[in-house]
Amino acid sequence: MIIVFLGVALHIDVLQITSSQLGNRDSEVAMLIEDTEMVNSYMDGKEYKAAKFALSLRLQLWKEHLGLLDFKDWSSLMDDPQEIHLDQEDTRQSSPVTMTEADIRSFEEKEPDRVLDDAGRTDKDDDMCRSSTDQRQDTAALDPLSDQCYYNVWRKTAETNTQIYRELFHCVPDDTVHTFEQHRQFLPDPTVVPHGHIADPDMSEKEICQRLSGIRGHLVNFPTEYLKNENLLGSYLRETVTPMVIFT
Repeated sequence: MIIVFLGVALHIDVLQITSSQLGNRDSEVAMLIEDTEMVNSYMDGKEYKAAKFALSLRLQLWKEHLGLLDFKDWSSLMDDPQEIHLDQEDTRQSSPVTMTEADIRSFEEKEPDRVLDDAGRTDKDDDMCRSSTDQRQDTAALDPLSDQCYYNVWRKTAETNTQIYRELFHCVPDDTVHTFEQHRQFLPDPTVVPHGHIADPDMSEKEICQRLSGIRGHLVNFPTEYLKNENLLGSYLRETVTPMVIFT
């Protein structure tokens, strides 16, 4: 049996949990889903039996993060990374499915395992109703322990997205900004460019759209070198941004 934990996983005291459930504080929900149905998958390049719901949930989330909800040519992701072209098909996210009140009532009346088997609520290429004997190429291409997937798909997507956002918006924190002076030079002039807008006001709409078309999913690199050459413990940031009491 595989257990999927969904929701808030904070270690908070009973009073906080109770008050959250009562609704007079921040409302938080968590659930455990026990999954006993096993299907074929891959782990570290080897065939592996995975829980049906846990696998389908991970694949759906990964495809969304990677911008691969409508992707089909999964074998290309397992080939030479120099030959991978994620833009050979439209990999942008599909339009949200419109739900009616009747649809919602229908789902509410079903048992949880029957809801998971409803093909109408899944992506057309991520059918949860597949037989457990079916071989799915997406499970091999998105093997969570595969170096090919991690470096050539996951990290590559994050790096590409980060570079595009850096070029267009000059977002901070950013790993190319190591000092306060670099920070000041990196940010666009706020009297010319409103916060969150394209950093270069002279860039044409065509250029902007062309660069944005390279964005896939939501992944970006987590910045670990931002202001690395500054002593942040000796600055006003210590108390105004990250008070030391948070870490003690």
